[in-house]
Amino acid sequence: MRYIKVLLMVLLIFLALVFFFQNQKPLSQEMVLTLNLFFVPPMSSISLPLYFVVASAFVVGAVLATCFFWWNKVTMSTRLMTSKWRVRSLEKELLKAQKAIATQDKREALIRAKTAREEKKDAPAIEAAAAPAEAPRQAAQTAPAAPAAAAPMATEELVPDPDNR
Repeated sequence: MRYIKVLLMVLLIFLALVFFFQNQKPLSQEMVLTLNLFFVPPMSSISLPLYFVVASAFVVGAVLATCFFWWNKVTMSTRLMTSKWRVRSLEKELLKAQKAIATQDKREALIRAKTAREEKKDAPAIEAAAAPAEAPRQAAQTAPAAPAAAAPMATEELVPDPDNR
């Protein structure tokens, strides 16, 4: 795009020079510029050749266009820098949020691991506390079987049968 702009500027300058060289006699005529506004007294310039007026208008237009493009570039650069600053601040905020989430996940994993370790430690204590209650059951299961008749009598003696009164 830059090369196209340069090419167009060179072409424009070339055409302006050709215009000036081909029209030297008409452009050499003297001219007086006047400005007549309603609230200001009329003003007039000194006698100037027409080519000077045309060249001056060309230079003033080029300067104004350059100022316009410069102002546009400054505005766009400012917007770009503001956008870059905003992106950087949002990226920092994102990293902070990701670190906070990672830290929270680590904490939750540590809490789960700690809870699991405590449950494993407490499991033998619970089994030991439950063992005395389970000891008679285990002893009855592992002890040699007593005569079948003796066991039912023992239970009958302890608990009277409501049907056999």
